[in-house]
Amino acid sequence: RWNKQLDNTDRAALTILGFTEKSFNEDRGPTVTWSELSDEQRTAAVTIGMGEEEWTIAVQEEAEEQKHRDWMATEPERIAAR
Repeated sequence: RWNKQLDNTDRAALTILGFTEKSFNEDRGPTVTWSELSDEQRTAAVTIGMGEEEWTIAVQEEAEEQKHRDWMATEPERIAAR
């Protein structure tokens, strides 16, 4: 999807934001708050259509997804230990 869905401008912007082909293809969201972004990163975020509000929502959603991934990684072990 990295190469098929994105043009060079979007790939460059995502790279500035710290995304890789792998993290993009795994649907990983941003983990850094808007206030932590540099001016260059904020410009890159806007380039991909994410202003401060959209970015903040995406960070919150990624945090929830990470909690779920962490739970999925440990829950089978807890069930097996019972």
